[in-house]
Amino acid sequence: MATRIPALLLLLLPALAAAQGQPQPPQPPPAAKKPPKLDPASLCGRAESILADPAGFEPSARPAYLSERYFRELAGRISERDVRECPQLCLEEVFGLVKEAAAYSRRAEPLPELERLFREMEKRGRIPGLHSEELIDRYVALRMFEKAAALAARRPPQRPLRVPALVLPAPVLAKGGARVLSFSVDGKTLTLENVSLAGVRFVLVARPNCEFTRAALKTVAADARLRKAFDGRLLLLLPPDEELFLEESARWNRARPDTPLHHVYRAADWPQVDEWASSFLYVLSDGKLVLKLDGWAPGRDVAKLKKMLAPLGL
Repeated sequence: MATRIPALLLLLLPALAAAQGQPQPPQPPPAAKKPPKLDPASLCGRAESILADPAGFEPSARPAYLSERYFRELAGRISERDVRECPQLCLEEVFGLVKEAAAYSRRAEPLPELERLFREMEKRGRIPGLHSEELIDRYVALRMFEKAAALAARRPPQRPLRVPALVLPAPVLAKGGARVLSFSVDGKTLTLENVSLAGVRFVLVARPNCEFTRAALKTVAADARLRKAFDGRLLLLLPPDEELFLEESARWNRARPDTPLHHVYRAADWPQVDEWASSFLYVLSDGKLVLKLDGWAPGRDVAKLKKMLAPLGL
């Protein structure tokens, strides 16, 4: 008669075999734990929905896509409670999303939510160093130099922060409209000024170290008709970014007093400019956009520009 082995002993056999150095039968791997399902209405759930790339997504279009989704679905809807209840990893992802939308759009509206998310990470004592620098960049791009300097003093960035003094006359702030920041001779002070857009103005997006900017200006200087049309009507605008080019712009302005560089105070002051790429030209007539050039090819762009001069009375 066959001997029956108790069930308990069967369970103990692998352990006994291991203790005696005998090989054990392979054990099935433990079942992977499924991550908890996010509440679609929570901040994490809403952010995950935006950050999930759709099928066929082009990486180059990601900033525009994230910015559009943020302003449509999240902007102005991130509450203090949302932030408090957000797990750390999700908090960092939401910060990255809001920062991406702020940088791409160059708008000031996302800043309060960016600050709210940063304060919560600071309260928890868990701030990735990159996030400190990203918030400093947003302050600089929005010309909030005092806030940038205060945060840099508290959390020094890898690259030392150099910001100019800022003079903001109350009448200019109150008037709004087209405004620029003009450099002092030494480049250490920026002063807010109103710009008249009456008549024809040629607005060129420029950088002092950009070969495309220099090439565009050489094209104008080499053509008698363009030179006459642009005389007294050309405005060089640095993009409203975190790069200030203080010393380079000051040198440029000392060498070229007739075509000085100006900083943009707020991108919203210039709704006619939809792309802040170097050497892009915007031709305005009494403040209204009549022509946008994204290049300076002689047979195409320059010909198109010269064709526009006669209707503008130039």
